[in-house]
Amino acid sequence: MTPSGNSEYGCRMLRYMLRLRSIAALAAVLIDLIVAASPAAATSSLPGSALRTVVRLYRDFAFEATIEAPDLSRQGFLEQSRSILERYVDSNLANLILRDRQCEERTKEICRLDFLPMWDSQDPAGATVRIAATRDANDVTVALAYPGTPGNVTLNYQLVKTKSGWRIHNIRASNWSLLKILGSPDSK
Repeated sequence: MTPSGNSEYGCRMLRYMLRLRSIAALAAVLIDLIVAASPAAATSSLPGSALRTVVRLYRDFAFEATIEAPDLSRQGFLEQSRSILERYVDSNLANLILRDRQCEERTKEICRLDFLPMWDSQDPAGATVRIAATRDANDVTVALAYPGTPGNVTLNYQLVKTKSGWRIHNIRASNWSLLKILGSPDSK
């Protein structure tokens, strides 16, 4: 391969990576717009609200559903450090996630968690997200739609107010609870 060939390849890769970042940024803007348009957003989208915590989670990790090619410079939500996890989840849920990750590292196998809970999927590619507050200030509902799949998947986020602000305590779908999957004695 000639040096000019390497240069052309590098330019193509740079353009490709910039396009991927643009797609992720567009997805984050769409998530914010959908949330802003929801009726409950008028009273619950204030900084520090439970709704805001869930919106921030999807905004910060939208790349998991929008970038098909691996972006090796970014880790998914479940691979984050304790300090990053605790920006979104309470210390109990962070402990359970980290315990599951340590089990995987130790056994070199899947332990309790074999999917991405925030997407209710192992492969969230193409998901669209609608986030809404509920009448209960501690709960937020997320509706996920996947291309080619009829209907939405509904996730219910249960949040708690901590010294650091609102944090996710549990995520539930119709057939699972994250606390139960991770084996918490606090799994209601």
